[in-house]
Amino acid sequence: MNSFHLRISDGVEGTHLLAIWREQTGTRGLDVVVAMPDRHESLNVVIPWSNELFNFTSKHQARPQPES
Repeated sequence: MNSFHLRISDGVEGTHLLAIWREQTGTRGLDVVVAMPDRHESLNVVIPWSNELFNFTSKHQARPQPES
Protein backbone atom coordinates (compact mmCIF):
# COMPACT_ATOMS: atom_id res chain seq x y z
CA MET A 1 0.00 0.00 0.00
CA ASN A 2 1.38 3.42 -0.96
CA SER A 3 1.00 6.45 1.29
CA PHE A 4 2.07 10.08 1.01
CA HIS A 5 2.42 12.83 3.63
CA LEU A 6 3.30 16.45 2.83
CA ARG A 7 3.94 19.37 5.17
CA ILE A 8 4.51 22.91 3.86
CA SER A 9 5.43 25.69 6.25
CA ASP A 10 6.69 29.24 5.75
CA GLY A 11 9.38 30.75 7.91
CA VAL A 12 11.86 33.59 7.90
CA GLU A 13 14.36 31.55 5.88
CA GLY A 14 11.84 30.47 3.23
CA THR A 15 9.35 27.70 2.51
CA HIS A 16 10.02 24.33 4.15
CA LEU A 17 8.79 21.27 2.25
CA LEU A 18 8.78 17.91 4.03
CA ALA A 19 7.42 14.89 2.15
CA ILE A 20 7.44 11.24 3.16
CA TRP A 21 6.01 8.43 1.09
CA ARG A 22 6.05 4.66 1.10
CA GLU A 23 6.72 2.55 -1.97
CA GLN A 24 6.96 -1.19 -2.41
CA THR A 25 10.75 -0.87 -2.15
CA GLY A 26 10.68 1.14 1.11
CA THR A 27 10.09 4.57 2.60
CA ARG A 28 11.35 7.66 0.75
CA GLY A 29 11.50 11.30 1.76
CA LEU A 30 12.29 14.88 0.83
CA ASP A 31 13.27 17.66 3.24
CA VAL A 32 14.12 20.99 1.57
CA VAL A 33 13.93 24.73 2.25
CA VAL A 34 13.27 27.02 -0.73
CA ALA A 35 14.91 30.35 0.13
CA MET A 36 12.82 33.53 0.31
CA PRO A 37 15.14 36.44 -0.59
CA ASP A 38 14.65 39.90 0.85
CA ARG A 39 12.28 42.12 -1.15
CA HIS A 40 10.87 39.17 -3.13
CA GLU A 41 7.52 40.02 -4.70
CA SER A 42 4.48 37.80 -5.05
CA LEU A 43 0.86 38.07 -6.20
CA ASN A 44 -1.65 37.07 -3.52
CA VAL A 45 -5.35 36.44 -4.06
CA VAL A 46 -8.07 35.83 -1.45
CA ILE A 47 -11.45 34.49 -2.57
CA PRO A 48 -14.10 34.56 0.19
CA TRP A 49 -16.60 31.70 0.02
CA SER A 50 -18.50 32.66 3.16
CA ASN A 51 -17.90 34.43 6.49
CA GLU A 52 -15.92 31.38 7.69
CA LEU A 53 -14.34 29.95 4.52
CA PHE A 54 -11.94 31.40 1.99
CA ASN A 55 -9.31 30.38 -0.56
CA PHE A 56 -5.83 31.96 -0.39
CA THR A 57 -3.33 31.62 -3.25
CA SER A 58 0.18 33.05 -3.35
CA LYS A 59 1.90 33.11 -6.76
CA HIS A 60 5.68 33.35 -6.97
CA GLN A 61 7.01 33.86 -10.49
CA ALA A 62 10.51 32.69 -9.59
CA ARG A 63 12.81 32.65 -6.60
CA PRO A 64 16.41 33.44 -7.45
CA GLN A 65 19.19 31.10 -6.43
CA PRO A 66 20.88 32.28 -3.23
CA GLU A 67 24.31 33.82 -3.64
CA SER A 68 27.23 31.67 -2.45
